[in-house]
Amino acid sequence: MNPTERIRAWIRRKPNQLLLVLAAAVLVRLVWLASRPVMDTYDGGDGPWYVYQGWQIARGELSQPLSTVGPLYPFLLAFVWLFFPGGSGYPDGLPPAAYLTAVRILQIGLSLGLVWLGYRLVRDLTGNHAAAMFTAAGLALGPAFMIGSFSILTEPLFMTLLTLSGWLYVRAQADPRAAAFGPAGLALAFAALTRPIALLLPVVLLPHLLARFGWSAGRGRMAWFVLAFAAAVVPWLVYLDRTTGQPFPQGLASNLWIGAVGEGHWEGPAITDERRQDLGDDDRSYTREAIRVIAEDPLGWIALRTKNVLSAVGTPHGTSDLGGPSVKAMLLQWLHSDGSVQGLWALMKARYFPLKSAVYAFHYVAVLLAAVGTWVSRHRWRDFHFVFAVIVYLVFAHAALTILPRYLFPAEPFLWVLAGVGASRFRVPALRPLRSSGS
Repeated sequence: MNPTERIRAWIRRKPNQLLLVLAAAVLVRLVWLASRPVMDTYDGGDGPWYVYQGWQIARGELSQPLSTVGPLYPFLLAFVWLFFPGGSGYPDGLPPAAYLTAVRILQIGLSLGLVWLGYRLVRDLTGNHAAAMFTAAGLALGPAFMIGSFSILTEPLFMTLLTLSGWLYVRAQADPRAAAFGPAGLALAFAALTRPIALLLPVVLLPHLLARFGWSAGRGRMAWFVLAFAAAVVPWLVYLDRTTGQPFPQGLASNLWIGAVGEGHWEGPAITDERRQDLGDDDRSYTREAIRVIAEDPLGWIALRTKNVLSAVGTPHGTSDLGGPSVKAMLLQWLHSDGSVQGLWALMKARYFPLKSAVYAFHYVAVLLAAVGTWVSRHRWRDFHFVFAVIVYLVFAHAALTILPRYLFPAEPFLWVLAGVGASRFRVPALRPLRSSGS
């Protein structure tokens, strides 16, 4: 066998194909990391606050309770701080560049885990390698995931944990042991400890276990799932109750209020501070004012929330991190200037246009093929319930509060799961059902 045939034979092996996709994911992320200034996307966002909380935790000097965010991401940043004890004068100055690079390399590792989990989730749901490879390729090469691994935000950790929970949940459905749902519940708890929005996700999962397995078999699985979830979440809720006087994360009430006034989303500190100057700085004040605004014009509130949802679904996360004008603004400028082919060619070579357009392209491919995948798998909704539930839950939970493309980004991996099914529609007439005694 000559070298060319050996290479082809090596590539034909399915595990090696996944390795190539993972290698491509590493390559594009490292190239992106090397090409960006260290402080890019750091200032002006939530990143500095997370880094500072991690700094304080690493030194046992937390000045205020972690009541508005889950503790897991700040603790992850605190772990990285242990390798930079001096901190180059931080917090008086900026954190060391090596520290931010170390966090981003760690997040690249999380991103690779997301690619692998996406592949395994589709493979276990469908038994189809091609569908799983399509999903893995989307997660590996999608520009939004590449950009996301660079940002100092909770998304890389949250998405990976949420997808891990989904994979464990799907595997548990095919396992005759009720205890198999324990790891899925624990992984979901870790996701909720990263982003509190996932705290109520079990509410839409537990009824499915009864529908999937019946009362006698389903209640044991429910018990294992709930006990594992509660074992990790309850200590944090107790901590919140002792430090803040309420056993739930703060911020939900203020987000409900923000979603009911003005444009229905965060419009910056100046506008927000002006609107809330007559409000008390507590959850009850925000809740009362939000209820008053909604009650005065419920149809207007529904229209506002619908507008925000459609905008967030139609606008992919990641383009704002690139800076410069939006794709829409650049296209409108081209149309209003000359609208010529030469002008379009110049626009395609502009600094921001190609990558932002790629973000849009990957997003809409995922959305459109996910719609096909949803239709294909509709008769197997019991097997795909976790995937459907996460997407619907994140959309509706944020629809009632505030919604931005970044808030919906954690649903994107599950869109790619369904997109893999949709892409293989004409190659796989029937998806292989999960084998389970409860099917």
